[in-house]
Amino acid sequence: MLMEILMLTLIGVLGGIFAGLMPGIHPNTLIILLFGFLPLLAGYPIEAIVALIISMVVTNTLVSYIPAVFLGAPESETALSTLPGHRLLLQGKGLEAVYLTVIGCIGVVALFVVTLPITINILPFIYAGIKNYIPYLLMAIVAVMVLTEKGFQKIWAIIAFGLSGILGFIVLNSFLLQPEYVFFPLFTGLFGTSTLLLSLNSKTKLVKQNKSFGFVERPVVILGSIKGFL
Repeated sequence: MLMEILMLTLIGVLGGIFAGLMPGIHPNTLIILLFGFLPLLAGYPIEAIVALIISMVVTNTLVSYIPAVFLGAPESETALSTLPGHRLLLQGKGLEAVYLTVIGCIGVVALFVVTLPITINILPFIYAGIKNYIPYLLMAIVAVMVLTEKGFQKIWAIIAFGLSGILGFIVLNSFLLQPEYVFFPLFTGLFGTSTLLLSLNSKTKLVKQNKSFGFVERPVVILGSIKGFL
């Protein structure tokens, strides 16, 4: 069984790299495709298939920041409203942004593995306590996101939220017997089209990227990893 787990883990890592580097491709998309190959995986233990999915998702999380930083580059006028990685990119520190992100991701994964015996027993109790309040928590988060927008952007935020709700209602109540066939093009469009259109519409001129930067001090890595883990 160990060889099957290692082999499917390697395939998952390769799939995660592909999904991470290709805009518009998400692990969910590849997992949906995986359902079509389940007959070929019938002889493999369930642990190996789980290893395939988990390795794909974790690898994608690490790799996806490369196109997120370099392809989603904003204009200088809108840099303050974008991700910290984009702000570093406009300062010529795009490679450093990816480096810091990978360090943080590895730190979070390490913390998760170490604390897994505790969290696997605590999280079910936490979930049971907040399960009935999750819709209200999500609505509160959305309300904060909308209200913190400035000026006319509030109206666009409300429109975007309303359209996403309508889209979700249509998809989840689809007349198709297998809704996963709706998710495949949906995920591809939502995760890829918006970023590509914004990048094509942008006139950003990137400064020369600095290829040399110092190592991060250990206390900063530890504190950042703990924040990311929480």
